[in-house]
Amino acid sequence: MRLAAILWLLSAFISNLAQAIDSLDITLGQIAGEEWKAEGVELNLAFGTGEAARYSLSAKSVQHPSLPFVLESPLIECHKGILTSDRIGCQQGMLHLKHPWLKKRAIPVSFDWLNEKRQLLFKSARVPMRFGDLRLELDHEGGQWRAKVSSRNLDTEKLLQIVKEFPAAETFRNMGFRAMLNARLNLAGSNSELNKVVWDVGFREGGFEHPEGTYLAESLNGKWSGNAAARGERWKGTQSVTLDAGALLTPYFYMEPEEVAAALHLEFAYDGTTGKFTADRLAFQDRGTLSFEAAGDYVIADDPASGGIEKLDLTSHGINLPKLYSRYLQPVMAESPYDSLELEGEFDLELSVSKDQLSRISARLKDVYIEQRSDEEAESLFALYKLTGNVNWQASEGSKASEISWEGGHLLEKISIGPSLLPLKLEGERIELSSAARIPLFDGALNAEEFHIVMAGEETKIGFQGYLTPISMEVFSQALGWPILSGQLSGMIPGVSYEQGTFSVDGMALFRVFDGDVVIKDLVLEDIFGVLPVLTADISLNNLDLESLTRTFSFGKITGKLDGRVDALRLEDWHPISFDARFSTPEDDDSRHRINQKAVDNISNLGGAGVSGALSRSFLRFFEEFSYDRLGISCRLENGVCEMGGIEPTERGYYLVKGGGLPRIDIMGFNKRTDWDVLISKLKQISEGGAPVIE
Repeated sequence: MRLAAILWLLSAFISNLAQAIDSLDITLGQIAGEEWKAEGVELNLAFGTGEAARYSLSAKSVQHPSLPFVLESPLIECHKGILTSDRIGCQQGMLHLKHPWLKKRAIPVSFDWLNEKRQLLFKSARVPMRFGDLRLELDHEGGQWRAKVSSRNLDTEKLLQIVKEFPAAETFRNMGFRAMLNARLNLAGSNSELNKVVWDVGFREGGFEHPEGTYLAESLNGKWSGNAAARGERWKGTQSVTLDAGALLTPYFYMEPEEVAAALHLEFAYDGTTGKFTADRLAFQDRGTLSFEAAGDYVIADDPASGGIEKLDLTSHGINLPKLYSRYLQPVMAESPYDSLELEGEFDLELSVSKDQLSRISARLKDVYIEQRSDEEAESLFALYKLTGNVNWQASEGSKASEISWEGGHLLEKISIGPSLLPLKLEGERIELSSAARIPLFDGALNAEEFHIVMAGEETKIGFQGYLTPISMEVFSQALGWPILSGQLSGMIPGVSYEQGTFSVDGMALFRVFDGDVVIKDLVLEDIFGVLPVLTADISLNNLDLESLTRTFSFGKITGKLDGRVDALRLEDWHPISFDARFSTPEDDDSRHRINQKAVDNISNLGGAGVSGALSRSFLRFFEEFSYDRLGISCRLENGVCEMGGIEPTERGYYLVKGGGLPRIDIMGFNKRTDWDVLISKLKQISEGGAPVIE
C-alpha cells in the first residue's frame, strides 16, 4: 500500500480516532522510490492533548544512494511532528541506529515528507562516530537529491582501520595514511547517479609513508577544496590545494613550506568512456622560488601499458635557482656528487611530455653561478660564473640551436677558465658541439674541434678532439702547487673517448714541454670513478732541455738534451705497478754538455755510484762544473723492484754519466736492483732540495 493512500485515510479519520483510542500501530511494509527503498516500515501514532503529533517510525532497513551504508533497524521517535494527508514532518525527533561506526545510537534529527512534491528533507544534529563527528542534511525530490555532509576532527587513521568495503582503503592503510580533517561536502545527483560534488577540506597533522620508503610525508597542514559536475560520463571541475606547513619527500623532490604557503590549482575534465583525464590548467606557486603552469592529458587504464601521460606542456618563468636547489632538490641528492652545490641566478623553463616520454626542454639561463665542492668544507672542484644562454633539447631531430656562455670559472680551484661560448646541438641521447669552441685556460686555451656525449640508458659515451695552445708552465705549475716549471705546455689531442667506465686516447697525443716533445700513445684509463682506477700507456720524450728540467726539480744543473721512453706503463690507484723506462742523451745531440757538483752528487746517490775522473776525487771538488759525453738511466719496474741500468755496462756496474773533455768525470752505478719505494723517497728528497740518505 502506498504511503500517500495511508496518509489520506489517516487525515479523514484522525479526529474521531483520537477521541476513542490512545495510540495506533500501522504496518506500511515497503516504501520505495526509483533508486531508494525502506523495508518493513511501521508507524506508531500516540494521541495526546498537545497540538503536535507524537509518533514513531521504524524499518528493518533503509537504502539510499547518498548513504555510505544500509541503515539497519532504524527507529525515529518524533516528539513534535506533523501528520497530514500531504505531509509527515518532525521538528524534534530522535533517530536510533545500530552500526559499529557509531559511538551513540540516539541522534537528534528533523525531517519533512511532502507527499505532493514527493520531497524528503532530512537534517541531523552532530553524530559522534568512532573516527570523528558528522552532520548530514538531505533534500530528495522526485529523482533528484542533494546532500550536505560536514565533519569535525575526523581521524583518517581510525577511519581506515574500520572501513572494509572500499578497495582503495587497503592501499591507504598500507601507506599508514593519517590526518585530522575538518570537512564540508556537498553532493547532488539523480537517483543513484552522482552528478555534482563540492568539497572544502582542512587538514592537519597529515602524513604517510610508502612501504618501500620512496614517498614520505609528515606534519602536513593545509586546505583542499574544489568542485566537479558531470554530464553523462564526462566530469568537469576545479580543485586547489594549499600547503601551509609540513614536509613531503619523494624520489624526485623535497618540499617543506616556510613562511609562505605553496599552492596548487587544477582545472580539469574527465571522460569516463575513454578514461582520459585532462588538465586544462595546472598552476603551482611557491612565491620567491618556483611557479609554473601546465596543461595536458592523462589516460587512466587497467592495463598500465595503455595508460599514462598522453601529452603535457609546462612553462615556468623566473625560477630562483638557489632556493629551488636548497628547498626542493638538495635533500634528495644526499650522498650524491651533487649534494654540495653552490648556486645563484635564475632561469626560465619549458618542457613537453608525449606518450609518457620527455619530448622537449627549453631553458633560458640568467646570470647563473654554479660551484661544486667535494664536500661542505673541502676544495672547490668546479665553478662557472655569469653563465647565460639558451638550452634547447628535443627527443627527435630538428632541435633549435643552443648556446651557452660564461665570463669565468675554475677547475680544482687552481685551473682558471676564461670567458667562452659553446654552440651546442642537443637531440635525443646526443649532446655535441655544433662548431669549434675555444675555452681559455691560464694564458693559453683548450680548442675543442669536436665534442659529444651520448647517453644510452645507464651507459654514457664521450668523445673529444682538439688541441692546446701554449700555456706558461710557470703559471701552470704555480697554480697546481708544483715546483716551478719553465717553458710552455701545448699539444694535439687527436681523439679522446669514454665508454663503459673507460677513457682512451685514439692515436697519439703530442705535448710541448721543456722545449721538447712528449708523445703519449695507447693511453687507456679504466674504472676512473671506481675503487681501483687503472692507467696504461706508452710514452716517448724527445729533445727535452735538461737545464730547464733539472732547474725545475732542484736536481742540480745539467745542460744538454734528453730522449726517453716509458713502455708498458701501468698505474693502479695512481701508483706505478710496472713499466720499462729508458732515458739518455740523444745520439745526434750537439748541444753543450755540462754537469755541476750538485747534480753529480744526486746522480751518484741514486745509483749507489762511484765517481772517477782524470783528476783525483778530492781534487774534483775544486770544480763547479764538469764536461760529459753522454748520460742515461733505465729502470724496469716489476713487483715493487726496479732493475736499474745506464747508457752502457762496466765490469762491475753501468755508466750513468760517461765523461768527455776536461775536467772529465764518469759516474757509475752499482745497484742493479733497487726497492721502488726507496728510489721514490730519494727522488722526493732531491726535489725538495735535500740530499738523499743512503743506507
